[in-house]
Amino acid sequence: MLPIHSHRFLRITGNSIFASFIARGIWIVTQFLVTRIIFGDLQTDNYGIYAFIFSFIALGIFCDFGYGRTLQHRLSESNTKAIESDLENLCGIFIVCWTIGTTLIGAILLIATQYKLIKINLDYLPLIALLGAGYGAIQIYLRALNGIDHGSRIYFIQAIFGIFFLGIVLIAKLISYSLSPYQYGCLYYGLYIISHFLLASFILKISCRPQIDSALKTILTKLYQSRLFFIYILISIATTQLDSFYLGFAGRYSDLAYYSLVSKIFLAVCYSFTYVFFTISQPKITRHFGSKGSEGLQSLFMLMLIKALIGVFLFIAIFQLLKYQFLPIIAPGIDLDQLDDLWIFWFYGYFILRISLECFEFFFIAIKQPKMPIKIGACLALCIALCLAIIIKYYGLLGMLQGLCLFYGVALIFYLFSIRKFFLRGF
Repeated sequence: MLPIHSHRFLRITGNSIFASFIARGIWIVTQFLVTRIIFGDLQTDNYGIYAFIFSFIALGIFCDFGYGRTLQHRLSESNTKAIESDLENLCGIFIVCWTIGTTLIGAILLIATQYKLIKINLDYLPLIALLGAGYGAIQIYLRALNGIDHGSRIYFIQAIFGIFFLGIVLIAKLISYSLSPYQYGCLYYGLYIISHFLLASFILKISCRPQIDSALKTILTKLYQSRLFFIYILISIATTQLDSFYLGFAGRYSDLAYYSLVSKIFLAVCYSFTYVFFTISQPKITRHFGSKGSEGLQSLFMLMLIKALIGVFLFIAIFQLLKYQFLPIIAPGIDLDQLDDLWIFWFYGYFILRISLECFEFFFIAIKQPKMPIKIGACLALCIALCLAIIIKYYGLLGMLQGLCLFYGVALIFYLFSIRKFFLRGF
């Protein structure tokens, strides 16, 4: 028989998973409703531009400079006094990272537009830089929530954010105010940053007022300590963010619209629920490894991977069966002939490989071995960065997904060899 505290732990964990699914479900419903309104308003090509703006801003994911991951690990192991010390200057560090990131992204975008490397509306350039950096910097708060076992509350924050964004979009629709793709994208991320900052501060019980002087004394030291995770984030940009960016960069807005719709459904539903398992499993693996080493760790990893893959295969089967009935509801006016193309089956393979790779990445980061994802991710990122733009130019969306499957498949082989080495001999 399990001891009383074990029953309590299982009950709390079960409640957290159930509550996370409910909150995530609310967010998914709001996202689908918003997508229906926006796609109906913008139609295919303009929706592709809207997705391109999303990919621009999402490239700012690096703007926590790796500190979010470092903080998550430290909070997972700390005592109460250490937690209070780490969270004391969190708001100030967030503001500093946001400021540095905005300056850096703004400079990069300005140089790129001056040399005509990218085409972007210069009127929105400062706002895109600000929102991109804010989106990255807010990861500090989200990682802090994960570090102190409040990760499930992130989904409640997203649910609240989704409801507010839906409300604003509905109001604009009711008063017949037409928003451009740029305005939709900037409105989304602006509300995202504000809502996550305020609600996460409330959950963490810390002040929203930044202590800049105190933060500046520690920020350089903390960022130096986070350098490995910063490298990992830079590498992950190429492997998870550049697909939509390259399609938009090549001017394939129609392809990007269809790819974004299908990808958004998979990310909103399938990836969301597998991510719940990842975020709940990671602190367990970290604590287990810290107390018992690799003993019994293999079963925890396999459980996480199997649950994730079962969810992926189940959702692929459901989506393939119902896509002709489901997608026109979300995207009125969509060309159903596009769903008969071969690219969607290659997308399924790419998504399965992506989830598998992220499971391995979560595991190695949980056991404090970020160098392995960095090494494998660097090779993957280099292949994608050098080849993807060329593949898209000549072979379009189908070629992009075939290339991604090839690159991810090779990376998965390296991960399998690495994890076998870990469980047989250790690092």
